Formats: sequence, C-alpha cells, structure tokens
Amino acid sequence: MARTMPGKIDYSDFQSSVWEDVSPIALDDADKTAVYIHLSEAFQEIMGYFRAIMAKEEKSERALALTRLVIDENAANYTAWFYRRECLKALKSDLKAELDLISDIAIDSPKNYQIWYHRRAIVDLMNDGSKELGFTAEILDD
Repeated sequence: MARTMPGKIDYSDFQSSVWEDVSPIALDDADKTAVYIHLSEAFQEIMGYFRAIMAKEEKSERALALTRLVIDENAANYTAWFYRRECLKALKSDLKAELDLISDIAIDSPKNYQIWYHRRAIVDLMNDGSKELGFTAEILDD
C-alpha cells in the first residue's frame, strides 16, 4: 500500500528558477567522522537545499514540499519532520490532510519513531485524538 507523497517536488526541480535564490549548503564533516558513509549525489543535493532552507528559516510552500522530498529519502530524519511541523504551523496548513499523509507513511513504516512522534504532535495541534485508537489498532493488526 505504498504511496508517494502527493505534491512533493522532484529532485530535478532544483534546476528550475524556483530555487535560484537558494545556495545549497554542503555537509563538510568528512574529516570529523569515525566512519565514512557513502551518500548518493541526489541525496547530498537534496540535503544541501534542505540545510539552506533551514538556515534561512524559510517556512513556505516550497520548504514544506522540500521536507516531503527529504522524508521520502529518509523517513527517519527527525529534523525533516520537525521542520515540516514548523512549516505546517507557519502556513496554517490543513492538518487533517497531514494526518492522512502520515497514516499512509506509518502503514509502510510502522516502527519509525519519528513518524509516530510527528503524528502525536499533529494530533495535539488538532486537539482531536478521536481516531487514534482505531488507527493504532489497524497498525497493530497488520
């Protein structure tokens, strides 16, 4: 039942004029790590734009879309989920739609702590946990 996140940006979108005002920030810690971890060029570029957006403290539709791309690459990225919540709050986004999105991701990755933390935070913001017992039961039944 895997679904990609609707409305997410594509890696190739970084070449468009929408991103011309953003300079990716490279992660330069190779000399500070005990073990080198190979990261794809695409992942490094995505994260470079993500670091740049966070450094600018930009909370926009494109920043929200970028968090989706980061999460699609690594759903366990706590910072991406945190920044996503910040964007959702700043943009006064539809939290019901966000909860639906989280549900789809949680079904595919039920042991991901970051998803559950984000879900709890969204439910708190909505002040409505009425569907949580049913959803949790559905996850446990799978």
